[in-house]
Amino acid sequence: MPHTPGPWAAQIGFETHYGACRIYAGGRHPSDGMIAWATTQNGSTLDGNKTSNLGRQRDTGEIQANARLIAAAPMMLAALEAIVEPWSSFSDHELSLYYRPILAARAVIKAAKGK
Repeated sequence: MPHTPGPWAAQIGFETHYGACRIYAGGRHPSDGMIAWATTQNGSTLDGNKTSNLGRQRDTGEIQANARLIAAAPMMLAALEAIVEPWSSFSDHELSLYYRPILAARAVIKAAKGK
């Protein structure tokens, strides 16, 4: 299944007491097109329901940076695909000899697409 088409945007600090950020599909109201959220809270959702341990609690600046990075994912994937496309006729072996960054970009594209 393909990802939600970009562009994505990060709405920073929509729940300031949670330090939360929403990531949503661009061109829509954040609550209508929300695809993810990030929060400083450990172990609870925004509506107060308990979840499994979400890992260490993060500070607001880190959460905001993570939200911006997630929101940039469709643009990064498109950029990598544009960079790699001219090298499509080269095998992984040929690229490993001379063009390792292109080989690394191919690996990222495959991971992003679940291949």
